[in-house]
Amino acid sequence: GDAILKYLQSFHVANRLGVLRMIEQSLQSLPLQIAVKERLTEIDVSKNQIEWLPNDVGGLINLKVLIADHNLLNDLPSSLYHLINLQLLSVDYNLISSISENVYLLTDLRKLSILENRVTSLPMTIARLSKLSNLGIDAHKMISPPREICMQGTKRTQQFCHVIYETVTGRSEGVDLGGFGLRVVPPEVLNLCDLRC
Repeated sequence: GDAILKYLQSFHVANRLGVLRMIEQSLQSLPLQIAVKERLTEIDVSKNQIEWLPNDVGGLINLKVLIADHNLLNDLPSSLYHLINLQLLSVDYNLISSISENVYLLTDLRKLSILENRVTSLPMTIARLSKLSNLGIDAHKMISPPREICMQGTKRTQQFCHVIYETVTGRSEGVDLGGFGLRVVPPEVLNLCDLRC
């Protein structure tokens, strides 16, 4: 009765305002088929049991905010990285173990939050996200970039990724990590040596 009415009202609001908020609704999947996709600018499906996001999510061309905290997500669909208008992506408290190298395609991204997941490594392409000002990661879990870099915040993490990315892509001849105050040589640098030696 009331649950179904609340569910249908959520879609009515989504179709009218472009905002779909279905928090704590026991959802197991993201119900995009009912909402008018072209109008959606914000989705919040936090505190559900969603295990995967459909590939259709990549068709939400006007989406600016996607929040799927406290779910059961194992990964993010490749189509998600086509959301060039996305400004906030929050998938805290899930089971995600990696972020795609294609994250750089999210050119308007300002906040990326992946707290309390299984992520221990970030793609160096994160350096290409010029508008990113807030990176929510579990610094103490990080291996790459090193945790001591990640604990210094978003800007420092991006600077480190930039140095490595520039070297990997051949835009820089050498790796200068002198200003980072590292106590050990990061695995990224050792991998570069393996590639060049």
